[in-house]
Amino acid sequence: MKNRIIHESDITIVDHHRHILTPDYFRFAINESRKHLNLNMIDIYYLHNPEISMMVLGNKMFYSQLSKLFQFFEEQVEKGVIRFYGLATWKAFLIQPNQSGYISLEKVVEMAKSIGGESHHFKFIQFPLNRMQQNSILLKNQWVGGS
Repeated sequence: MKNRIIHESDITIVDHHRHILTPDYFRFAINESRKHLNLNMIDIYYLHNPEISMMVLGNKMFYSQLSKLFQFFEEQVEKGVIRFYGLATWKAFLIQPNQSGYISLEKVVEMAKSIGGESHHFKFIQFPLNRMQQNSILLKNQWVGGS
């Protein structure tokens, strides 16, 4: 079918979780969100649970697809459809680099800069922080400039 929003081959699956990184899907999703929220512009658009795609695709393919999606998000900013974008995760930033699903915040920021320059619009991350989940405070797992 020619007008499909997603193709089965674009979907990554881990257990009962499904994920996708294709710009065509997000074009549809952003437009639907704007319509349902009755908004011209969305202030912050989050890509939820990107660690699912990382687990299936591996580093090289994941960052390649994420780069294409960030390019799309920057285009949406230029069109006035979204103001900023970010990543909303469960564990991507809260596990060790050798664990499945880990995402390097340094790589993500470098990617955003390579696409949108120093004034890129990747500005937000979201992850669990509560009494039971304190890794975001205690775990030193993100490297910047080699330290």
